[in-house]
Amino acid sequence: MKLKIFLAEDDPGIRTLTKFILEKEGFELIVAEDGQKAWDALQNVVPDVIMCDVQMPQMDGFTLMKKINGDSRFNNAIKVFLTSMRERENIQQGLSLNVHDYITKPFSPGELRQRLQSLIDTHKK
Repeated sequence: MKLKIFLAEDDPGIRTLTKFILEKEGFELIVAEDGQKAWDALQNVVPDVIMCDVQMPQMDGFTLMKKINGDSRFNNAIKVFLTSMRERENIQQGLSLNVHDYITKPFSPGELRQRLQSLIDTHKK
């Protein structure tokens, strides 16, 4: 069974690259290009992994993650920020939202695959 990954990312290049990398690894990807579209789409799907950017139009990733955390359907999902916001206070704010990882851009395909696989392996236990 393919794991479902939901990706909320407003940058079309990063969205396409991330989708390509993860589909090549055998994951099923569902994508949204802003925070509000992501929240709307999440009303119809419960993915295994939710990855989101922080800086997005309509609704930022911090707000989106707060909504996700407030919805019990997503209690078992692995949650990851994938963002260019690398300042300490942003990382602390992101991690305070009960996410499993905070990956900063730019990232290498290998780093993304390894960190995601590590989260999946840990979460199975």
